[in-house]
Amino acid sequence: MKKLKILLLAAMALALMSCLVACNARPSPATEDPPKATSFVAVDINPSIELVLDQNDNVMSAYGANGDARAMLFDAGGIVNAKLGVALANIVQLAKDYGYITEDRRTVSISAYSLDEKNDSELFLKASEALASFELDVQKDLDLASKFEIERAGYDMSVGKYRMLSRAMACSDASSLPSNDSEALKTVNDYAGTYDSKLGTLYKRTVAEARFALQNTRQIARDGLYSVYFVGKTLHSENIVAAAKNSAKVLYANVYAVLNSTENTLSHYYNSLKEYIQNPILTFDDVKDAFKKVGSFFKNLTEDIFEKEIADENGEITKTSVRSYMNELYRNLDASARPAFEEAYEEVMDIVEQGEEDAIERKDSQSIKDALAAILSSIKQKISELNEQLGISEKANAVFTKIWDAMNGVSEWLGLDKIDFKSLFDVNNTISKISEAKQSVYDKMELTEEDIEGVKQLESSITSTLEEAKETFDQAMQAAKNSAEEWLESVKNRLDEIKL
Repeated sequence: MKKLKILLLAAMALALMSCLVACNARPSPATEDPPKATSFVAVDINPSIELVLDQNDNVMSAYGANGDARAMLFDAGGIVNAKLGVALANIVQLAKDYGYITEDRRTVSISAYSLDEKNDSELFLKASEALASFELDVQKDLDLASKFEIERAGYDMSVGKYRMLSRAMACSDASSLPSNDSEALKTVNDYAGTYDSKLGTLYKRTVAEARFALQNTRQIARDGLYSVYFVGKTLHSENIVAAAKNSAKVLYANVYAVLNSTENTLSHYYNSLKEYIQNPILTFDDVKDAFKKVGSFFKNLTEDIFEKEIADENGEITKTSVRSYMNELYRNLDASARPAFEEAYEEVMDIVEQGEEDAIERKDSQSIKDALAAILSSIKQKISELNEQLGISEKANAVFTKIWDAMNGVSEWLGLDKIDFKSLFDVNNTISKISEAKQSVYDKMELTEEDIEGVKQLESSITSTLEEAKETFDQAMQAAKNSAEEWLESVKNRLDEIKL
């Protein structure tokens, strides 16, 4: 009996201990909410770095907003996946090691935005505390360019929010600030993980050209099969009526191929034109009067230094690069001189915007005109190669040539000679018309299931063309990546030499 009581007491004690452990245990990590982008912090020293944080203030991504920042972040650890305070301390230490922070340049601007806007000030306070040991002049929202844009547009928002929305707009190639803050922050976070964000604008442009070349080569090859197929049907028609009908389909197939390639070419041009209009490439002559407005604020700032510093990592002068340098000058001014500099900045922006208008007016449209003019001949050549490859008879080739000659006026029919190639509206309007015409021509081919299957059986004839196009694309992509990484490495090496 005594033994039974002891066993019961032991069991009760064990049960009580289990209850205490269960009641006091912390939740399992598996039950925690997954990371979600909730905050944005911009750190401006000279390298400008933008961070996206999750709900626990862990850094989800880091984006270098200029060339120096991308180089500094290249292969840098201790930032992504770190707590905000740790990440900021590592960023500032890197900036200090690489000579961006000196005795004369100790001002750091922090701009923060949280989806819960009440936390903006709390984020700035955390940032300031994290950098306290560096003895820096940590300022809130010392971003003259953003303040100027906010005031001019009449926005009712903080600098941090404007920076986040502006970055989202740039990442998605949109023409206006996004309206959904949560989606915008997610866009910024997602973009920060891409090669485009890490390797810069030159890489982005090169990749866009390579993708267009691959897409267009594939499209021309596949579209050419319709023409080849209907030439064959024309020759094997049972009667003259069927032959005439199939001959018309050869014409429709050729027109369809031309319209498709023209639409692709104009769409690619439209995207590059939109990017250019948003941030035109300026000459120093366009903006040299800006030096007269700000040069007097700095005794050691010469026109030669100004010309060098307002250019980006590609040596291009744009509104973005000028704004970046103006912000740097503004941060390193005595507080008493900043109001006068703000007035000068407004005049600088007037000069830059006039320069942008001049740059757009100067933009050469000859390359796109040449590309459009070459479409007819390139498609004709491709279809001729397919005919030869498939062993199409001379009689068939004669049918194809005769029908093709009827297409010489297609450019005039499309109105390509009347487009204002500096107008986004004109180009986009032409793309819409071509898209409608393309669908109409495709419908006129009246493709049956038999036709679709017949074209599909010809696809083996373009396998080598598609493989070569993909190989060329892969080589272009790798070359662009290597070139961008080599540039980052060279800047990193230069910074390492300064550090030593």
